[in-house]
Amino acid sequence: MSTGNFKQDVHAQFARVGKALSNGNRLELLEFVAQGARSWIGGHFALLLSRA
Repeated sequence: MSTGNFKQDVHAQFARVGKALSNGNRLELLEFVAQGARSWIGGHFALLLSRA
């Protein structure tokens, strides 16, 4: 992303996202990672609230 052309860089990043989502295995992995992040953040938040 160092070409200096912002519009081309944005389009290149959209293309990367599309490529990642076009593969079923990658999509399943992204879903798994997203679920883990939510449960970790929720658990951490609950721990902070219990200490307050």
